[in-house]
Amino acid sequence: MQITQYASTKKPQVEKITTLESVLNIIKNGDDNQRLIEAARLLGKENQVYTTIKTEQLPTFRFNFLFKDSAANSNIISPTGLIYLDCDDVEEIPDSPYILASWKSISNTGFGLLVRVDGLTLDNYKETYNELSKLIGIDSDAGARKATQQTIQSFDPELNHNPDALVYICKDIKNPSCVAIKKEEKYIVTNDGFLYSGDTSIRFDNINDYFTDDTPYIVFDEKIMICKPYIKLRNKEGKRNTTMYYLLSQYALLNPHTSKAWLTSIANSVNEKMYPKLSAREIKSVVTSIYDGRAKGILKLHFNEERRILFNPNVQMTFKEKMHVVNNELGHMKIVLTLDAISLAIDNWDFEANGKITQLKLVDKAGRSEKTIQRYWKRFKERVKEINNDFLASTKTSANKPKVNGIHVEQYIINLKCKYLYMNHADEAFLRRVFGKGKIEYSTDIGFKEIHIYMIEHLESKRPIAA
Repeated sequence: MQITQYASTKKPQVEKITTLESVLNIIKNGDDNQRLIEAARLLGKENQVYTTIKTEQLPTFRFNFLFKDSAANSNIISPTGLIYLDCDDVEEIPDSPYILASWKSISNTGFGLLVRVDGLTLDNYKETYNELSKLIGIDSDAGARKATQQTIQSFDPELNHNPDALVYICKDIKNPSCVAIKKEEKYIVTNDGFLYSGDTSIRFDNINDYFTDDTPYIVFDEKIMICKPYIKLRNKEGKRNTTMYYLLSQYALLNPHTSKAWLTSIANSVNEKMYPKLSAREIKSVVTSIYDGRAKGILKLHFNEERRILFNPNVQMTFKEKMHVVNNELGHMKIVLTLDAISLAIDNWDFEANGKITQLKLVDKAGRSEKTIQRYWKRFKERVKEINNDFLASTKTSANKPKVNGIHVEQYIINLKCKYLYMNHADEAFLRRVFGKGKIEYSTDIGFKEIHIYMIEHLESKRPIAA
């Protein structure tokens, strides 16, 4: 991600284009400005030198938009995919799956936060700033709620970076009733207006099949498929009849009590939006085929769209309210899935292969980043400690137990005496003494190997010279 950098707060001219990774690295690891930042913090906000350092001697960054030449709304080139939130006079910030990065401000009394966003514009910037502040649970600085907001370089070795952070979908202020339409292609969809008849009982999807009361919305653990038919606005001549048949057949099944005249009306409305248009004869043929097919029960409903959250069509909710639900629920779901993955990795830990449980080892086993494991570690810390202690205790207890593949030290001594006929009573006594002192009973016990090596070297050195 590209970010514009500036010489100081008093110079709005773009100094250079840098990257998010570079900026975060500077804040975390410091650069030539680190001493200035530390000096400013020692002096405090009330000191005039602090103000001079802050406003004239430190570079700044603008995270919200890329600018041409200088920072002004009229010079915006494009959104960066980020939004910066400023939080003053707080010692910590809440955990949130939406926070991409957070760090201590130059004053060391607040935090700067970055969130990944999709669809940020000048029109929805303030709304997005406010909604994200509520979603994360912070009292953000209203004075920083502007598209051209700049951030003074800071220094924080404890900077938190979560590359797995969720993307916040911004509200489309200019078109609040927007629907999901595939890019670069036009589609005929149910809320384009031309299909509206004023009859609220007419259905253009099967969403209300999931609701039997006034529950405002349902969240599913796994995505479900719903029937929400649409067709391309422009279709090749050879496919016009097929696509018209598909759309009308779905509407016929979604509204089983409608008449042939209603289907004809829908077909004519759709045809007005198609190019090239079907002839009246072709429309009549399609409508008749669908009407008869529905009566015979040979039509099939096609489930063509994935949904994880469904909103009750009989409960009035604004687009803003729905987006708040979506972002909240997806955030909560991300946390739950992450906690489940970590918990599953701990429950199925292979101590023989992996040794004791650590945060670094969980990164691989749980499939989560190190920062993510660290963020939720306090929830598992005591549990992991207890499991690790049990493992270490069992290892210590089993160290002196008979091993399947080991032999008893008495048998070992007998074997040595058979191999080395010149082995004497002093050698045998020595072995019994060191085995006893080390509480070694079997050849697989700790310490046996070292004694064995020593004894072999000792006996080999005593081997009689052949005549």
